[in-house]
Order: sequence, then C-alpha cells, then structure tokens
Amino acid sequence: MSFVSRYVRCAGYEIHLTDWGAPGAPVVVAWHGLARTGRDMDELAAHLAAHGWRVLCPDTLGRGLSQWSRDPQREYTLAFYARVVEELLDQLGVQRVQWVGTSMGGAIGTVCAAGLLAPRLHGRITHLVLNDNAPQLA
Repeated sequence: MSFVSRYVRCAGYEIHLTDWGAPGAPVVVAWHGLARTGRDMDELAAHLAAHGWRVLCPDTLGRGLSQWSRDPQREYTLAFYARVVEELLDQLGVQRVQWVGTSMGGAIGTVCAAGLLAPRLHGRITHLVLNDNAPQLA
C-alpha cells in the first residue's frame, strides 16, 4: 500500500504528513513520539490502509519534514500542538478520527480528545490507543 506525501499549512507552518488509504475511508491519526517522525508509523499505516482505513501520519512541528518553530518555548508545547491538530483536521475536512499515539503523540491525542487545550476538538477523537505514555510530561 502506498501513501501520498503532502504539506498542510497549520498555525503558520508547513506541516508534513503521509496520507495512506482512500480519502473517503474512516480516519486514523497516527502520531509519533518526541524525537521521532511520522514515518515511524509506516508499517501500521500500510496495514490499516490495506484493511479499509485512511491513516494520517503527521510530522510534529520541528520533526521530520515539517518546519521548525520560530518560538520554541511557546510553540513546542501541547497547547500549540493541539492548535496544529485542530487546523490539520479542519483543512483536510476530517470531522471524526480514531487516534494512535506513541509517547508525545499519545499526550497530544489525550489533550485533544479531552478538548482541554482546543475545545473545538472535543468529541472529534472517538477512540484513543496510547503507547509508552507517562502520567505527566516533564
């Protein structure tokens, strides 16, 4: 199964993602951990896409092929990442997703699903699969 490599402008930055599967299929967002990239999710994305899912695998701001922050103290935060998620889903026209998150990707999914930092995301994430998450971020 192949993917499309694309860029979406979110929160003033070019965010890279790989987009797997059919555009009309149910969506899974697979978000990588702190020092990794969306390409970590290739094997999972290929498997899910082959079974009827569309899988979006973004590179977090400052990782992979996404742009780097101009204000790291303010922008390398869960609050800013939540803004990126909200704009990413809006621009892709995706209303509901299931979320697979590893480490930092799990933390981002958790705050987005709860609507804590981006209230418009509350209810848009219907399922969370979390891997290698700590009870709090250092």
